[in-house]
Amino acid sequence: MKKIYSLTLVALLVSTLSIAQTGLGSTVGDLTIKTHDGKDFNLYSHFKSGRAVLLDLWWVECGNCVAWAPAVEQLYLDYGKNENELFVLGLNMTDPNGNKAATNDNAGITKFKTKYNLKYPDAGYEGNLDGGRSIVRDYYWSDINPIFGNGSFAQCVLLMPDLTDASKSSVIWFDYGNINSASKGSVAAINKAMTDNNVKATYDKVHVSIQEDAKSYNAIYVYPNPTSNNVNIHLDDASSSFTVTIHDLTGKVVYTSDYSNTQDVTISTSDLNSGYYSLSIISSEGISTRKIMVN
Repeated sequence: MKKIYSLTLVALLVSTLSIAQTGLGSTVGDLTIKTHDGKDFNLYSHFKSGRAVLLDLWWVECGNCVAWAPAVEQLYLDYGKNENELFVLGLNMTDPNGNKAATNDNAGITKFKTKYNLKYPDAGYEGNLDGGRSIVRDYYWSDINPIFGNGSFAQCVLLMPDLTDASKSSVIWFDYGNINSASKGSVAAINKAMTDNNVKATYDKVHVSIQEDAKSYNAIYVYPNPTSNNVNIHLDDASSSFTVTIHDLTGKVVYTSDYSNTQDVTISTSDLNSGYYSLSIISSEGISTRKIMVN
């Protein structure tokens, strides 16, 4: 698992001198990690799906983290357990070589989450180790801390997606760690940031229902949607020949194949990155297009 950094090592070393304290509107690099439950997470893929992403930076012994965790859980539940326009992710900031490592391993994280009844996903501990380092800590110091550059610990960062270029997705809210025990003000502030930046409209641009009335066939079914490993296509009316093409949100063709004398097709999506795609069925009768989501 490798992190794609947006800053060079030289830029990182001089960040506190050369990077303006822009905060809101700043962009971040990509992040690829494995969550505590073994799932793969890629930050830019979530931006491409139209979701805002809330990064909750924490560790087990952090008092502010304990106070803030119920609010993060509330946001996770309010936005459909990461199925709607906001994706919530906890990032364990512990140094794997530090004195808190023993209590912040996966067993310690599980105990912490059970104690406070937290269901939102987190990056885990062992899954973040890369050559003796923590991918999360590397990411914080390369991409999050330089945004603020004042020595404060940015405990929580909310990022607005950019559908045309994930690297332009930007900070729309952040907190330095001065969150009070109630956390209600911060929840309201995040909801306001989501509304002010019209995140739902951005998400709705790439979110469609599983079934859609076909324009060029009597009925077309594309399922399951969302999908992880395979997507199936069923045509009520058979066509002698047709082509299936899948594009990503940049317009790049990631799959194309010709079919004939069949009403059912199964396509593997296991090699596709998480995000939304446009699936087109092309025949002499016309073109019918569906949006599909790959988890």
